Amino acid sequence: MSTDDGVRVWLRRQGAEQIAHPGGNLYAHLCRVSERLAALGCARDVQAAGLTHAGLRH
Repeated sequence: MSTDDGVRVWLRRQGAEQIAHPGGNLYAHLCRVSERLAALGCARDVQAAGLTHAGLRH
């Protein structure tokens, strides 16, 4: 499992799919940001930053 896969699992376990966000939910937004950065040719660490740029509260 890659680091990104681990982060995605963690985000889902934290309920990111249940948090409303324009265009869907927070999880989908974070994935789109990471994928957009990848399409732009950004490094994996920048893609990971995109995947984690919003905090989750409990």
